[in-house]
Order: sequence, then C-alpha cells, then structure tokens
Amino acid sequence: MAPLDWDHIMGLNAKGLSEEAAEEVFGILTEAAPSASESADRLLQLFDVARSVMQLKNEQAKVAFEELENLAQNQGKEGVRNGEYLFVSFLSL
Repeated sequence: MAPLDWDHIMGLNAKGLSEEAAEEVFGILTEAAPSASESADRLLQLFDVARSVMQLKNEQAKVAFEELENLAQNQGKEGVRNGEYLFVSFLSL
C-alpha cells in the first residue's frame, strides 16, 4: 500500500468533488491505506472524500444501468436473450 498524499486529501472539497477529481481520488484510495497514528481530522476528511467518491460512483452505476435497460427495451426480448449482442452494443457507447 502506498502512503497517502495528505496535503492533497486535505485540500479537497469533499462536498464539491468534481467527477474528474473523484476519478483521480478513486485511484489513490484503492492503492493507499492510512496509518493507525493519523489524526482524527485527517481521517474525517478521508472519510468525507471517500463518501463523495462512492456517491459519484453510485450515480455513474445508475446511469450505466439505465442505459442498459434502455438498450434492452430497444432491442426487444430477442436482444435480451442474446446477451452477447447487448453487451457489445453497450461497450460501443
């Protein structure tokens, strides 16, 4: 696990995190772990940032699911049965 760049984490506005910043922070969070000796302020900021990233990822997942549902409806029942075609169509979006 890589050390966290606390200056970067502390400088983020967790409540106003852009999608671009969330993508960057997502990569950081998946590779890093705070030490047990970190201050409560740092850990609270990390939690707030992680929560914002999760909320944005949840929204992205909802949009992707809605797109898949629309593709399934547009292709009809036959398209749903043929999952390979549906999957390839989604990847080309």
